[in-house]
Order: sequence, then C-alpha cells, then structure tokens
Amino acid sequence: MNTFLRGEVAGIICVLALIGCLAAQYLLGGISESVTGAIVVLIFYFIICVAYVLLLFAVQEIVKSVGDATFVRRMRDFLAASVIGFFFLAPLVSPILFPELLIQVLALVSIVVVAVFGIVSIRIAPFFGKLEGERAQSGKKTALWLKISGWLMATVVLSFVGGFASLIADFYMWRLVRQERLKTQV
Repeated sequence: MNTFLRGEVAGIICVLALIGCLAAQYLLGGISESVTGAIVVLIFYFIICVAYVLLLFAVQEIVKSVGDATFVRRMRDFLAASVIGFFFLAPLVSPILFPELLIQVLALVSIVVVAVFGIVSIRIAPFFGKLEGERAQSGKKTALWLKISGWLMATVVLSFVGGFASLIADFYMWRLVRQERLKTQV
C-alpha cells in the first residue's frame, strides 16, 4: 500500500473513529462516570491519533515533492506538535483512569500545548497557500482553515472552536492526499 493510499484510508478511519468515540461517550454514560466508557473512549482516541499521524505522513510526502526546505521543516514541526499534543492530552480524554494530580498538571500543560499547536498551524499555513497546479485549490483552502484554527487555538480561550476549524483544514489536507493518489494511479 503506497503512502497516499494509506493516508487517504487513515483520514477516513480518523473520521469514523471520531464518530465512534462520540457515540461511545454518549452510549456508555460519559467518560467521568464509567471505567468501561473511559477505556473505550481512550481506545478510540489512540485510533484517531494513529490515523491522523498516517494522514500527516502522506501530506508530508506531498510537501517533500514541492522542494521547499522551509515547508518541509514546518511540516515536521506540525507533525511533532501533533504527536506531542496527542501524548499530553491522552490522559485528559479519560480522566477517571489516571490520578487526579496528573490530570491537574496535564490540564495546565495542555494550555501550552494547544497554544503551541496554534502557532505551528499559523506558521505552516502560508506554505499550503503557495501550492500550484492541481494542488492549488485544496492548498488555498487548507491554508485558510489552518490560519483560522491556528489563531483560535493560539488564543486558548477559543481553542474548542479552533478544533472544529482544524477538522475542516484536515479535510482539505485529506483531499490533497486523495488528489495525489489519484494522480499517481493514472
């Protein structure tokens, strides 16, 4: 399976796992009341994280093909910020499974992590806007939504709304990967 196909499938799995995670939270009584619910939600969270990283690896292949060293570096920063964010936010997804002190510390750390992710999103956005050819339309939309989500996350107060804007940017990144796969398949 090539990188683009793996990224495309990972993007679909990521969305399905997100829907499954929300359904599990609703059906199993929430993450703060049920250990079973917390474990199921944590499993879905890890599926989402792995799928998202696979999607970003596919986007990184597109970035490498552009040939801009700064773009590659910023993409690597974006990937690192995502992985670090996933790591620090994992216990907050299922707080009933972890000690209270750890949850309190990670809640404070998550403020910094979200702000850093917002800044990294803002810094990489202009490079997506410079994509040319078949990639231009999805690249410009990715850039727009990365800027919006980045600024919302950098403020921290509006980071929840920024998360939804980030999902839109992720959709356009997925479209870039899909277009690239279809182009290489022909």
